[in-house]
Formats: sequence, structure tokens, C-alpha cells
Amino acid sequence: NIFWKKGGWLGFQYQDLECVADFKSPKEIGYLSAEFLQDTQSWILFPQEVSYYGSNDGANYTIIATVKSTFNDKDYNIRTEEFSATLKQKVKYRYIKAKVKNYGKLPKWHEGFGDEAFIFIDELEIR
Repeated sequence: NIFWKKGGWLGFQYQDLECVADFKSPKEIGYLSAEFLQDTQSWILFPQEVSYYGSNDGANYTIIATVKSTFNDKDYNIRTEEFSATLKQKVKYRYIKAKVKNYGKLPKWHEGFGDEAFIFIDELEIR
């Protein structure tokens, strides 16, 4: 849903985002995804990248996949995209961590030049 002003999205500015899912016991995982919104005019830009990690003790994490942004930041159309990874081999973890790298400072061509972009995330999907 691209109508972010209705409150269905979580927004973050001036920081990267990190979230952890705890399944209470190890589960087989073959797909990881996070959905983001871009509304360049409103300073909301897709993240630079999303990295997914797995752990069974909640302290030591192993990288599973990294999805880098390939989207045009100058696209003024409001849109959503999933930063997803389908794994070649399933993995088994109790905890999944997503680290989202914020776009960062708005570039010279943007009206908010010098200030930081927002990350807007809708959901994290783990299958």
C-alpha cells in the first residue's frame, strides 16, 4: 500500500534499522524479504542495502544474504519494492536479523539536500 500517510508504515530517520525475529526454536528458512516504500519528494528513499543474518543463540550471527538497492533515487513516482533473497539451500536458525542501511544524506539535486532520508518499512517476511 503506497498510502503511507495512513500510518501503516514504520519510518526511521538519522539511523540504520535493525530488527530481530525469534522463532523460539530453529526453523528451516529458504526465503527472506522486507518491503520498503520510496517517495522521493517526501524524503523517503529505498535503503542502500538489506543484510539478513541467522543465529541459534541470539548472540553470534552468520550472514545469510545481502540485497543491494538497484533503484533510481530520482524516480519521483511513489512505489514499493521488496528486498528479497531466495536461498539456494535452506538454512535452519532460531533468530533472523535484518540490518537495513539507510540511504543517508539527501544529494544536491534534492530539495532537502544535506538532511537525512527516511526509511519506511512495511513488513519482514521469512519463509
